[in-house]
Amino acid sequence: MTAVQDSSLVYQTVSFTVLDKPLLTINNVTAPTMVRYGDAFRITIPLHKGSQTAPEQVQVTIDGELVSETFDLGTLDTSLDLDIEMRGSDLKAGMNTFTITTTFTDAQGTNYQTTQTFTITLVDVTTWQRVKIFLKSIF
Repeated sequence: MTAVQDSSLVYQTVSFTVLDKPLLTINNVTAPTMVRYGDAFRITIPLHKGSQTAPEQVQVTIDGELVSETFDLGTLDTSLDLDIEMRGSDLKAGMNTFTITTTFTDAQGTNYQTTQTFTITLVDVTTWQRVKIFLKSIF
């Protein structure tokens, strides 16, 4: 801030930054549509920061019938891709629906949330693999 005085006038220059609402979006989750029981695969969740203000206390939760995991990312200053490694044995036979929930706050503590769903189908499951999936689901 600067001030200049000229006989009867005072001029001031004030600088300030306008903060927008934090914006965090999930764009096109990358995951296979079909996997087999023994397959290893990757799910990529692209988190796009679409604002000047950095989202704070960022948490990404992926929920499926047999899988639920939360990732604490803190403050997100830039966009990033979150990669999750999984195995076909983590799924149930047939179609598996996953929900990705992203929660975050702004500097004032206001809460925001985005969600997206996608599916992966576990195919060619043998009887023995079905038994193992069942036992895993009850323990």
